[in-house]
Amino acid sequence: MNSWRRAGGFTLIEVLVAFMVLAIAIAATIRMSSKSIDLAQQLRARLLADWIVQDRLEEHRAMRYWPAVGVREGVIDQAGQSFRWREIVAPTQFSRFRRIEIVVSAKSDPDTVLARQVTSIAGPGF
Repeated sequence: MNSWRRAGGFTLIEVLVAFMVLAIAIAATIRMSSKSIDLAQQLRARLLADWIVQDRLEEHRAMRYWPAVGVREGVIDQAGQSFRWREIVAPTQFSRFRRIEIVVSAKSDPDTVLARQVTSIAGPGF
């Protein structure tokens, strides 16, 4: 009597399914890695923008001058990246204080705000 015995191993379908599962897992890993890199770059840009805001405020405090009411803008390089800053100085209800708002964005994308801070500065002799 001839009996047909199946040889041990995988069929072609099983191998193809295994490769498809592996390909999906690798694609998901690559996508997550890409998103992580993009997020790290965004966080770095936001950190640098925050440093620019702090530098502008500390410059006002260190120079001890009374900032004039109005809008000032500029471009600054920080760690190899170019940023655009905008400083809006406005009077407050108290004559001895000025409101300062500093907004920083990437030079390449001025519509996306990376950092913003609003504070008040006391006038001379205060």
